[in-house]
Amino acid sequence: MKNLPLFTLMMGVLVGSSVFANDTIYQGKQDDRRIQESVIQKQLDTITPTKLPSPIVPTIAPSEGESISMTAEELGNHPDLVIRAIAMAVLQNNFDNVEFLLPYYEKVPKNLQETLLLEWARGMIAEKQGDAKRAVRHYRIALSENGEAGLLRLRLAIALFANKEYIASEDQFTKLLSEKDIPDPLIQVIQEYLTAIKRQNRLSIGGGANYLSDKNINNAPKNSDLGGGWTAPKPQSAHGIGYNFDMDKKWRLSDGFFGQSRLNTYGKFYTDNKSYNELSVRVSAGMGHEDARHTFALLPFVEKTYYAGDSADDELKYFSQAKGVTAEWSYWITPKWQSSLYGEVAEQDYTTRIHLNGLSRSGGGNLLYLSNAQRYYFAGLNFNRTDTQDGDDSFIRRGLRIGVGQELGYGFSTRLSAGVAEKNYRSAGFFGKIQHNDEYEASVSLWNKKIHYAGITPRVTWQYQKVDSNLPLYEYDKNKVFIEMSKQF
Repeated sequence: MKNLPLFTLMMGVLVGSSVFANDTIYQGKQDDRRIQESVIQKQLDTITPTKLPSPIVPTIAPSEGESISMTAEELGNHPDLVIRAIAMAVLQNNFDNVEFLLPYYEKVPKNLQETLLLEWARGMIAEKQGDAKRAVRHYRIALSENGEAGLLRLRLAIALFANKEYIASEDQFTKLLSEKDIPDPLIQVIQEYLTAIKRQNRLSIGGGANYLSDKNINNAPKNSDLGGGWTAPKPQSAHGIGYNFDMDKKWRLSDGFFGQSRLNTYGKFYTDNKSYNELSVRVSAGMGHEDARHTFALLPFVEKTYYAGDSADDELKYFSQAKGVTAEWSYWITPKWQSSLYGEVAEQDYTTRIHLNGLSRSGGGNLLYLSNAQRYYFAGLNFNRTDTQDGDDSFIRRGLRIGVGQELGYGFSTRLSAGVAEKNYRSAGFFGKIQHNDEYEASVSLWNKKIHYAGITPRVTWQYQKVDSNLPLYEYDKNKVFIEMSKQF
């Protein structure tokens, strides 16, 4: 969730007449911190874990006919029974029987084994274990023995689809449709797969909005007396709408490769404090590779931000630009465990705050565990290093985040997360001290799947944020409640 303002300006600092000459410097330094913190928050909000998608796996009903019953001892002593039993199990798509019979078939004398049957059975076992890549390898060997085995070609096409080799999968499904006397139910299954393959290349569009109510949008400290004649600003409130709009397009290439382009926009519009209105637009384009277990993408990007600030007309003005590259990688270790890594390097260029120009590097790793169909856990480490022209605006931040998602029953679901981070600046700044921050955050979201309209389910979220700092100006804690709504097209 993207809930912190990206670019906010302090309205002013109340100081004695003897220090009014330094007011602009003082105000700017606090604002610089807020700008950098909100950019980091935006990066963290994009790594919410997702559940493993469930592939469509059709089943073919076993044909009525002869059944074979035998003990394990009989199987070992009668190779002919083993051959008949595993052949029937393979033709009936009976994965459990194939898994039981394969070890016995592998002990059958080599002169009685058939490569087609052996590799077909091994492919089914790999498919059952979720190893689509290995299943494809076995099925291809088997199909090379007999190119007219329609049921085998079907299994290969399904395994290719599971391994995200969509072009090769489409080719196999198309060949199946060209065969004669295909049962109508099987034709329907093939057409469903072909439709799903076409959807892989379509444009994905999504967007959302959430109501914003912030009683301390300028992150003012609780204690306004900073000492030395300095007085911090009072908290400002703001109410409005946060919104996002995203487009994602993939072009499928052969062997699991793909081209990808993205458009991501995010903004906030406040009705009663328009100086905090903002908008960011990022365009990315690159390439990647994926299969049933992993996805990797390398995406160069350009991002522009617009901010109202203290402009006289409260209209958005071009504020900054970032050029860089993002790398993303995820891997399903098992059907229950997923790991992911991300990294980003960007050159920051500000229109007026040129002292913030420099290089930003961020990265992190996450681990997701699917306990069951109703519950998942996640944990992640994140890192950010920003080097600007001024040492007191350059920092290193290290963080940890954990959370859990749970279906509660009666249509209700919830998601809880908590995070801590340490942020250390490089050199002393306006107050003559090097800034050190400890950051804390927590959030709880609640929604009910039965409450929806036009495919949109509202989500109520409570969020808490706290910063402890050796500089009182940058200490604050606040909590807010807001409503989110989003939809994918």
